[in-house]
Amino acid sequence: MPLSVILQVTKRCDFGCVFCSETLHMSDPTLAQLDTIRGNLAGVLRVFLSGGEPLLRRDLPEITDMYSGFIIGLPTNATRGLAMAPKLAGKATAEDSPYRSPEEPPLGQSFPEGTVTQVTVNKYERDPRARQACLNHFGYRCCVCDLDFEERYGELGRGFIHVHHLKELSTVGPDYQVDPLGDLRPVCPNCHAMLHKVSPAMSVEELRRKLNARP
Repeated sequence: MPLSVILQVTKRCDFGCVFCSETLHMSDPTLAQLDTIRGNLAGVLRVFLSGGEPLLRRDLPEITDMYSGFIIGLPTNATRGLAMAPKLAGKATAEDSPYRSPEEPPLGQSFPEGTVTQVTVNKYERDPRARQACLNHFGYRCCVCDLDFEERYGELGRGFIHVHHLKELSTVGPDYQVDPLGDLRPVCPNCHAMLHKVSPAMSVEELRRKLNARP
C-alpha cells in the first residue's frame, strides 16, 4: 500500500499553460465516487487533492472534510486562494507539485540567463492614428474579459490596453488600409495572447464565448 496518493478531483484549470499534459476534458468525480475511493485507501497517510486546478471545485471544502482522516496536500496555482482560504483554513496545505518528472531539474539548481542572441524578425508597421481612433470609439476596456486597467490599478493603469487586429497584418498587403472600427479591437494582454494561441487567430467572439462558458 502506498504512503501517499495523488487524487485528481478535477481536470479543469484556469491556466492555459502550453506545456501542460492535461488535455482530456472529463467530468469531475462526484462526491459519492470520491467517498468510494476514500474507503479504499486504508494505510495511506497522505492524499494530494490535485487537478487540473482543485480550487475550481466549489465543493472542495466538503471534499477536504471527507478526507479529514488523511494529511491533505493541495497542489494549486492559488488564483482562487483568497476566496477559498476561509473555508479551507486548517484543513489542507498548499503544495508545490507533489511529484516531479524525471525530465525536471532538481530543486535548488540555478540556470544561466542573459546571454545576448541576435534574432531577425519581420516587423509590421502599425499606424498609431488607427489605434487611437479605435480607442476613441471602443474605449480602454478589454472587449473579451471586460478588464479596465484604470479600474483595476488606478492611475497606473490609465490608458493601458492592447489593440488587436482582426485581420492579421502578416496576411495583408503593404497597401492595406486599416479600418479602425471594423478591423481593430481593444483587448488586455492576456486575452490578446489567447487570441493568438491558435493560428489563424481566434475570433474575439469565440474567445468571449469560451470565457463566458467557464463555471
